[in-house]
Amino acid sequence: MRLLSIVLLAFFMIVPSVCQAEKFNKDGYELDLEWQQIDKNGRKELHVVGKIRGGETRCLQLNIKLDFVNSKDDSASARGKVALKRYNQKYWNRFRTVDEVSVDMAHAKYWQVDNIYIKCTGKLLDTPGKLLDTL
Repeated sequence: MRLLSIVLLAFFMIVPSVCQAEKFNKDGYELDLEWQQIDKNGRKELHVVGKIRGGETRCLQLNIKLDFVNSKDDSASARGKVALKRYNQKYWNRFRTVDEVSVDMAHAKYWQVDNIYIKCTGKLLDTPGKLLDTL
């Protein structure tokens, strides 16, 4: 176990990684996001991990779109799309998304959230077996 800890520590010292995190409140939803740009064998990706709760009750599907911009590269943008089935507003619902980007790793720490879109589709009614489509 100690050897594993040493190997992991050495790995994180060699591979620079900048992880950013922020909390948002939007339309009654609580949203916690962490994002990080990673270089996988020359392919640069923006990885986003998040969790959400609150907002609409009895939502059949919650659609989330996240837009990111890079403050050091005006032409750079990234987008994450997630569809959470049978969203329960009482508990933290976790998700992750990845988008390929073309930003140099020197500017990896300059990503920031530009827009957040959250929409409930297919809301369940209190009557069992009934479904109300909300567009």
